[in-house]
Amino acid sequence: MSNDFSSLRFGVATASLGMNPIHDISKKFEALQKAGFKYVEVGFGAYMEWVRSELPNLPPSTCPPEWSEADEPDPSDDAIWKALYAKAEDFKKLVAKYGMTCLVLQPLNQFDGWPEGSKRAEWVRRKAEKWLPLCSKLGVEQLQVGSNDYAEANAPDEKTAEDMHWLAELGAKQNPPVKIAYESWCFSKRVSDWEHTWKIVQLGNHPNLGLCIDTAHPPLAPAYGWDPTTGKGWTDKQYASFLEPRRSPR
Repeated sequence: MSNDFSSLRFGVATASLGMNPIHDISKKFEALQKAGFKYVEVGFGAYMEWVRSELPNLPPSTCPPEWSEADEPDPSDDAIWKALYAKAEDFKKLVAKYGMTCLVLQPLNQFDGWPEGSKRAEWVRRKAEKWLPLCSKLGVEQLQVGSNDYAEANAPDEKTAEDMHWLAELGAKQNPPVKIAYESWCFSKRVSDWEHTWKIVQLGNHPNLGLCIDTAHPPLAPAYGWDPTTGKGWTDKQYASFLEPRRSPR
């Protein structure tokens, strides 16, 4: 049996093309175009940076510093969110100028697993209610959500699955709808391997929720013998046990 990959859409994440400020988003799009790519995954921070370059008088984010990710605004920062929404069409035109389509916005960080009733649990849902309309306005098909790597996000799997179900329902209500892709981060304190992520996706039980396997993370998960905090691990036996079931998946 031969494998047919003709229907797969291959792209590159802007975050994979360097994080130095001299590599602005247009240079990254130009490089992808020259390499023949038609699809791109855009980081929220890259979009935020581009909007600020277009609108330099935007106010700073009021997001609590310890909760901030990539200069994202607080849910209450109406002026910034209004600008992010308003510039979405111009950004889509910029992507199209380089012959590409933006498939994914990433990552909605530190969303899942906060204890029921905590301030952070309430805050991240308000944040998501700003993110999902932005995804829809940008025309992206998927929002990538990495497993929470904060130690305080220690709710049981059932609560995490409830969070992801809620997010998937919110994505489904957008026009056009936005799929939720849940991925494991190897440095997560609680959900660090893809099998655990898949369990939560199944518990979440929503047609708009699916699994994302970020190939940079599964091999470095502690469950397979690696310590991403030290960069050490893996005996030959552990390495072989990691590879074997992936050579002949069922």
